[in-house]
Amino acid sequence: MKQPADKKNRLLSQDSIYSTSRAIVFIMFLAIIIPVLLAELYTFTAYYIKNPWFSAAVINSVLSLLFVIYLLVFSSKAVDYRQKPLRIFQCQSAFNQLIRKPYIAYSPAILVLVFILIGSFLTAQWGDAKRLDFGLRNYAWVFWVPIIEEIVFRCCIGNFFRKNAGIFWGSYFSVLVFALAHSMPTVSNILSLKIGVPLGPLFLALFCEIIYVGSGKLGPAITLHAVCNASVIIYSIIDARWLEWLGFLYL
Repeated sequence: MKQPADKKNRLLSQDSIYSTSRAIVFIMFLAIIIPVLLAELYTFTAYYIKNPWFSAAVINSVLSLLFVIYLLVFSSKAVDYRQKPLRIFQCQSAFNQLIRKPYIAYSPAILVLVFILIGSFLTAQWGDAKRLDFGLRNYAWVFWVPIIEEIVFRCCIGNFFRKNAGIFWGSYFSVLVFALAHSMPTVSNILSLKIGVPLGPLFLALFCEIIYVGSGKLGPAITLHAVCNASVIIYSIIDARWLEWLGFLYL
């Protein structure tokens, strides 16, 4: 009597593996298509707004608003897109317990801010500091862009990916989508081979993904994103040479 049961379990296991593989392939396809669609939307909007980064912010704002409306409308139907804290490393439960504590989840943003301030002040005192003018409207990089981008890429796209492809592959492709979208992979850029994965957005997405998935809270990821964006303003005001030294991280 055990043989039929064992055979049934093997078949169920094979079906599960096949289903998971199909989901991963589907998410991989979306991870390629979504950045291209976003880049085309950004480019199209830039024709009317005449500002590339602002056009991207407008599109992401619309997408985040639609996502929030979707949650409000379907929340009564048990559609839950909130991220529950998950074990990132199965063999390191202590790490997963730590990152769920607020002071640990927010510590990366604090450490990055301290490094930026100390480094820029030291070089400004000991060297020939260079300063740049920075328009007030660019402060939206700090107070507006991080919120809408984390909602779109972490809550909307990322949660969809993780629910369908699992935590590892879902997070991997979520990070990839964020990085690729910041490289403007329009069809024309792809055909002319003007594409790549920028290191700054890639590292930022990776750490924001770990913090969000591990803690289950979006606030720490938004804060880290805001601090990294604020680095451009801080360096411009105190010592703009850092923008040259860390140029490989910036777009």
